[in-house]
Amino acid sequence: MTDGQFAHFQVRSGDVLLNEGQSLELVGRCSLYSDEYPGPCAMQNQLLRFRARQGVSASFSSHLFRHCQQKGVFARVALQTTSIAHLGGSRFERLRLAWPTTEREQRAIAGALSMWMPCSPSSTISSPRSATSNRPPCSNFSPAKPPAGV
Repeated sequence: MTDGQFAHFQVRSGDVLLNEGQSLELVGRCSLYSDEYPGPCAMQNQLLRFRARQGVSASFSSHLFRHCQQKGVFARVALQTTSIAHLGGSRFERLRLAWPTTEREQRAIAGALSMWMPCSPSSTISSPRSATSNRPPCSNFSPAKPPAGV
């Protein structure tokens, strides 16, 4: 991976990572990143990165995306080729999802959901100069960006 590619795919605290390709049941599975890895790391291009703009709670976003994956929302918009379904960035961006209007509401909902919903399986995060490793699936995040139309 070149330095430019690493900069493009670098993961920051607050990023929500979604599985881009998988079976229809697992496409869109998400994980939060909260600097669990001690050094800079980058995502694989098989993941979609959601980085919320100011005023949007990444914690709420991850709960909403987990709900979408579990209820088949991502499966309905995924493109399936052979046995692998692909969510794809452009299809993800076109999704229209219900979104509370304030970050305060989002954080309150995310806090309540965190008490009742189990965490999703972790995604693979990789260091630029080392082997990949699995990171913990749950963290608290500062704001990261909802899909277009939210």
